[in-house]
Amino acid sequence: MQNLTTETVVKQAELMPDELQQNKLILNIKSVMIRLDGNQFLLKELYRIYLKQIKIYMQDIEKSLAEGDFNQMATCSHSLKSCFQSIGAELCEDVNDKISKQLKTGDFVPISKLIESLKNHLEQVFMMSAQIEKNDIDPDLNVLY
Repeated sequence: MQNLTTETVVKQAELMPDELQQNKLILNIKSVMIRLDGNQFLLKELYRIYLKQIKIYMQDIEKSLAEGDFNQMATCSHSLKSCFQSIGAELCEDVNDKISKQLKTGDFVPISKLIESLKNHLEQVFMMSAQIEKNDIDPDLNVLY
């Protein structure tokens, strides 16, 4: 896995212009670090704990989608909201909010596309969090797009 540098982030950002126009970040590490008073150990622990929980909720969402259980999906989506906020996963939070809104309106047609979008953003979150764990982040990079 390559080091996460400004160049790498810019290349990844080119793949998602719609989200960037909304100024959403894949991971807003700067805001999380401010909340943690710069404690990198806590940052790593936070990601370890929440990413484990996010995997469980995403499995439940996919199962709920397959079974057509939109009430359970809404419960999982609500739980994901606080996970995404805690780790600064702004793009994931944004897509999850769209899923929640669709569930509330009863318009279930776009939900599977939104879930795919969420999974794609989560892949990037997991990749970046692995680099956080290995201290492979450019120290001059304050936020990750």
